[in-house]
Amino acid sequence: MATEYALFTAALGLSAPREVSDIRFDVEAKRIDFDVTFASGSRFACPACGAEGQPVHGTRQRTWQHLHFFEHQAYIHAAVPRVRCQDCGKTSQVEVPWARPESGFTQLFEALCQRLRLAPVQWLRRGDERPDPGGQGARPRLSHHAQPDHRVLSHRRQAHPSAGVTLRHNM
Repeated sequence: MATEYALFTAALGLSAPREVSDIRFDVEAKRIDFDVTFASGSRFACPACGAEGQPVHGTRQRTWQHLHFFEHQAYIHAAVPRVRCQDCGKTSQVEVPWARPESGFTQLFEALCQRLRLAPVQWLRRGDERPDPGGQGARPRLSHHAQPDHRVLSHRRQAHPSAGVTLRHNM
């Protein structure tokens, strides 16, 4: 495995039999794509009954959006194995460790979105009022990203203090 592939395999938290097999980086599109494969001859547990050591019956190509890599969108592409269980007889798709079944996003991406969704707008706008839990001082200001959305405010007579604020970004 090439050194950069080993680096990204570790950075994505992958373990055998999965590894990064290819990386495509497009500077103009601000995008990086990782291909994840599994070793030939790998065996997996049956998702239906848990029986270990089931041979791969086939694969299904899937793509997930991952956390950005600096300002570049990141995507993971993988041929997800399917196993035909010799114990229960079912054919099932093996779950990948980085995403929920049928999701188009990695768990880390979903966790970040959930965290931002639940973040009080007040500390997004006035970041210096919320102390840094690591003791490094105040959180950086994000107020230059928070702009009033007058369309929302104009439709509400008594808007909640956090209503009408949208977060803009250039990604």
